[in-house]
Amino acid sequence: MSEQAGKRPNIVVILADQWAAGSVGAYGCDVPGVSPSLDSLAEDGVTYLRHYTPIPICGPSRNAIMNGRSPIVSGMVANDVEPRPDMPFFTHELRKAGYRTTGIGKFHFTPHTNYPPTDLDHLGFDHVEVTEDTRHGPWLDWIESEHPEYYDRALATAWPMPYLSEVPPDGRDLTNEWQRAHDAHVKPLMQAPNRRIFRPSPLPAELQQSTWIADRAIAQLDELRESEDPFLLYVSFVDPHDPYDPPAEWAERFDWRSIPDPIPQEWDRATGPWQYAAFQDEKFELSTFDRETWLRLRAAYFASCAFVDHQIGRIREALSERGLVEDTVVIFTTDHGDVIGDHGLLMKGPWHYDKTVRCPMIVAGPGVAQGRRFDGLTSHLDVRPLVLELAGVDAGDSEGRALPIRESTLDTERGHERVAIETNTSYVAPADQVRTIITADGWRLTVFCDQAYGELFNLKVDPDEQTNLYDDPDHMGLRLRLTEELVAAMAAPAVVGRT
Repeated sequence: MSEQAGKRPNIVVILADQWAAGSVGAYGCDVPGVSPSLDSLAEDGVTYLRHYTPIPICGPSRNAIMNGRSPIVSGMVANDVEPRPDMPFFTHELRKAGYRTTGIGKFHFTPHTNYPPTDLDHLGFDHVEVTEDTRHGPWLDWIESEHPEYYDRALATAWPMPYLSEVPPDGRDLTNEWQRAHDAHVKPLMQAPNRRIFRPSPLPAELQQSTWIADRAIAQLDELRESEDPFLLYVSFVDPHDPYDPPAEWAERFDWRSIPDPIPQEWDRATGPWQYAAFQDEKFELSTFDRETWLRLRAAYFASCAFVDHQIGRIREALSERGLVEDTVVIFTTDHGDVIGDHGLLMKGPWHYDKTVRCPMIVAGPGVAQGRRFDGLTSHLDVRPLVLELAGVDAGDSEGRALPIRESTLDTERGHERVAIETNTSYVAPADQVRTIITADGWRLTVFCDQAYGELFNLKVDPDEQTNLYDDPDHMGLRLRLTEELVAAMAAPAVVGRT
């Protein structure tokens, strides 16, 4: 490594999809064995206990991580919206500063209706290998080339996208082939006691998409370490995103009978937000779920988490084996969480409960304090300033500020006074407009567009969000004050939250 590169660390950013802070051991997950690799990372670095996404939707949240802009500023308010060219990603800035930039896995920066891209140079990446939720692209091509005996099973797990009738690069029509494979290898796995939303994978662990992502990331480490320039390696896993389909041998590690029950539903269907009831009625036949069904779903989810955690452990081992640990900062987070049955709901979207909006954020590496836990409010908007600070690049005017990583700043930094969260047009209907403010002293206020219903929870005394104080006469003054703060935060996100 050159003298210049030696002054700046390599940076490995690892993302998982739909993994809540509360479902990670270092954050108090009540299911043992889910995240030993992440728990180890937390012991080696700083764990940010109150870290939030500004929007609990895949694509917009990832854009906020990369460009440091809240959705209301960037316009990235829904999935399948192309990033704005006038709001650069931190990859653009790192590349200008001499970093090599490589990305592996899920990006969700282009519409899923498009075949996965092979080049993201316009987003600041020198090299990418893209495999999305849809599972088409290089992972599926690798299965077909290297493990043809499993190709039908892999194809069966892919999504039936419009381009199936003319798949790049040769224009093959896979419509009928996909249907036959799906009927043969996935449909049988959906039968009771499983469901469409959770079932074991038809593929062995070594051929999983998550395994391939880790394999390719490790292979890139071998190439990147040969350069004298520092590197950014962006590794993004699709799982534990639904459908919850861990490899069978991993699913067997989590017995549904030992899984804790979800947090009870506290809202009433007669007076609650229409989005909640609509989701229960329209998605995944939730109204037919009994206790066993929920526990089986949760067991499959935790098995998926554990499998991704295993891949993260492999990447950390590869860093160690290649002598890169002392030169590399590792950042782990997720785009958002998953309520996995808490409050009678599933996944993410227009509900801003803890398991949806609070994300794990762990940073470890040279110059980072070890074994520290920071309980100030932090946000995905703080990731870009941190990454650029590590690279010695001025972040300029920024909505967020660099996450504190050193002993001195951890002892003096208070975090944000408040964070704002929004959901728009996602998971129920285009009318979804939900706005939340979370304060440093532990309050969450959520308002729903054109609805009398709202939510006001004291997260410090009621972390399970079971006592909604929104209509409580004794809290009307607080509700009014927080509503005013929320309006101000959404109107001027560039200044609200500074201390």
